[in-house]
Amino acid sequence: MQQTASIGKNSATVLVLLLMLVMAATPLGQHQKIFLGGMTVSKVILPVSFVLYLAIRGGTIKLHPHMFYYLSMVVFTTISLLSGNGYESILLSFAGYFIIFLLLYNGLNSVTDFRRVILAYLLALALVSLMTIVAFLTSFDVGRMVGRPLVQIWYGLPVFLGTEGNPNGYATFFVCGVPIAFLFYITAESKLKRLFYLLVLVLLSFTMAMTFSRSAMAGAIIGSLSVYVYMKYQTRATYKLFVFIIILGFVAVNLSYLFQLVMEALTDTSDISGSVTVSSNKEESGGYRLLVLMPFFKIMMSNALFGVGYGNLPRILEGYVGLKINAHNIFFGIGLEFGLVALFFFLAVIVLSFRSMLAALSMTHDPVGRATIGCYFGSLAGLIFHGMFHEIYINFTLWFFIASGAALEKMVRQSPQTPADSPDQPVAEQGGQRLS
Repeated sequence: MQQTASIGKNSATVLVLLLMLVMAATPLGQHQKIFLGGMTVSKVILPVSFVLYLAIRGGTIKLHPHMFYYLSMVVFTTISLLSGNGYESILLSFAGYFIIFLLLYNGLNSVTDFRRVILAYLLALALVSLMTIVAFLTSFDVGRMVGRPLVQIWYGLPVFLGTEGNPNGYATFFVCGVPIAFLFYITAESKLKRLFYLLVLVLLSFTMAMTFSRSAMAGAIIGSLSVYVYMKYQTRATYKLFVFIIILGFVAVNLSYLFQLVMEALTDTSDISGSVTVSSNKEESGGYRLLVLMPFFKIMMSNALFGVGYGNLPRILEGYVGLKINAHNIFFGIGLEFGLVALFFFLAVIVLSFRSMLAALSMTHDPVGRATIGCYFGSLAGLIFHGMFHEIYINFTLWFFIASGAALEKMVRQSPQTPADSPDQPVAEQGGQRLS
């Protein structure tokens, strides 16, 4: 019996370390492919972790409770992928997400484990942010050494492209990174740690702002607010809170637009013709999204079952509005390219993940545990909000948080009365009133 328990503990420890490695590599983005022959660390480590875990556990593994809905989405998505083009990497990504569902559910045994994994992500993202800011301040851009600059001048403004080579893609990392930094800041046990995480929070917030991604800024604010609310108050979820968060998101989008105008006022933002700025480019992009909205519904209804196939939408839209443009929306993207059935199962997985989060929250009473679950909720809600303006359904960070919902519920059920004895355990009064 003792030997079995020891094996289980050792396998869990190894798996947590491997998950920390995967999450630490995630902010490296597209730069990973330069050194791994087109692969990413997650696509290399996750299969190895899965096989290793099966070997240690003697081939026994519990299915993630949301696996049926995820696999159903993948089945209908695969049918559509085969009618599209360039689908091999997408199928490989879906296989990786299947593994992360299983590893998170079987390998994480406490909220502390979850905190360690997201802390690895936070520290790596802080390092990448620091390199980006160094490139901005000193012109020493390590990305240029491999042909992928971290910072470029767009319309007279320095725009942070980061490790994704795209400001909106790079900003996706910070939608959850900023709430995670805020989580560790408000739950830190010492003044020194609080100062450190405050600096990290400022670093990440500035980097995100310089991507000029309005939806990412709004998503990060939504996430940070959720951490604070669920730590300070014995709140589950109400319709008022949901409506407030949605309104806050749209307010944040408009506030970020003001940030762009201020930056343009302080710098020379016009291009050679003197007529294009970052803000006008954003407004033009928003106009395109509205222009293609009605054709979206027509195309979706005409291809309701399996969609138009991956990668085919821009060509089809060109026939409607004369523009080759993607959906720029996570829900429209899945519905148009993969069909309404795939969209239904995608929505089902998200709803079930939030439901698991609520169950975990109802059983958690200590401030750190509630703040951590609030960080999960806020990060996923923020990513979904960001996804309403950008297609991020093929995104490891998004699926990590989707898969974490049931894992968190299982962790809390295993020790419902045990406080989250995290590496940054705060005093009882941390975050306002004492919670019991």
